[in-house]
Amino acid sequence: MAKALAKATPNTLVARIERAAHLVYLDGATEAQISQALGIKSVTVRDWKKRPEWSDAVARLREHQQTLVFDRLALLTEKAANAIEESLESPNPTVRLKAAQWVLDRGLEVTDMRGGTGGTQPLGDVERFIQMVSINVGK
Repeated sequence: MAKALAKATPNTLVARIERAAHLVYLDGATEAQISQALGIKSVTVRDWKKRPEWSDAVARLREHQQTLVFDRLALLTEKAANAIEESLESPNPTVRLKAAQWVLDRGLEVTDMRGGTGGTQPLGDVERFIQMVSINVGK
């Protein structure tokens, strides 16, 4: 890292510090905390935040972070669905019954988030949801 900083021009160094400021800001830090963490003046952070580029960069980083979270959640959902599917095939009847009850309870709890009505979705929507999380209903 020291070599990279030694080769950095003043402009690229400032850009790296500003990017770090964006990340610290996304973590909820105040201007004073950002300036202290990065060893820069508070007025510098304040000036950066006034520029449209600041808002654009923060929005892009926030969107990127959300994408990472949603991707991770999708992976975990698939793993959870696989675990439930395996439980449905367990040789232990108690495990099978609990897994079946869980699936049925969740199927009845699926709500229509699109319309905000809080009602249950039609069976076709539930089946598409099950396919989305990789549960093989035919097993």
